Amino acid sequence: PLVPVLDEIQVPGINWAGSALARGAWAFQLKIGSLPDEAGHLTRLLASRGYRAVAVARDRGPIGDEYAAFLRGGLDACGIAMTADIVLDDDGEYVDALRRGEPACVLYLGLGPRGVALCTAIRQSRWSVPIIGNVGLGVRPSPELEGVVFTDVVDEANPVLRRFVRRYEERHGPAPLLLGLAAGHDLATTAVEALRLAPSATPAGARAGLERLRGVPAAIGGVGTTIGFGPWDRDGYKGPLVVYREIRDGIAVDHRL
Repeated sequence: PLVPVLDEIQVPGINWAGSALARGAWAFQLKIGSLPDEAGHLTRLLASRGYRAVAVARDRGPIGDEYAAFLRGGLDACGIAMTADIVLDDDGEYVDALRRGEPACVLYLGLGPRGVALCTAIRQSRWSVPIIGNVGLGVRPSPELEGVVFTDVVDEANPVLRRFVRRYEERHGPAPLLLGLAAGHDLATTAVEALRLAPSATPAGARAGLERLRGVPAAIGGVGTTIGFGPWDRDGYKGPLVVYREIRDGIAVDHRL
């Protein structure tokens, strides 16, 4: 909704939405999670494990809808059948509906809280099906998520993130949620660097400064992820943005295919 407003007032905005629709002439995106990119990674993960059937559970609304829209083509291309496509509400029992088609795994798509509740219900039903999800599912690891594999944009091996966490802890104490810390680093760095490169202290100058950014080291993403834009490029992250992680013993760790 903000994209046409920025176009009307002609002031650049930097957002961290995951939607592919969050970019425009004046809307620059640092996607902290990416609906189209994660859908592709999830499809490849399912294929690498040899799963031929998957039950999808997704949040109601544009996030769940957009994830699913990008996912379907990949599943079809890999010959993976969708045995269920369940839209989750705040309350409801979905385990039986997901289980009915005997899927090889359950795939959750959404912001996370409904996915955690679904994982809890699945485990309580003693159904041992593998569970895979997008970045929202693993933001706050918990015992209910043990064994869950998910796409993420946080990689503790990223040297930019490691340096920033060390500096933060030296000044403020234990670091908060790494996703928020890394996102804050990249958003602030992008804004400062754009103003430094701006040819004039005006909205148009700030936009030109953003378009001049190239190769700024990012705290989000895998090792080597950078930030940059261009005259027709509003997708800021370049390189290995999406990684795979798994919940083990209550914490999120690196997961290799």
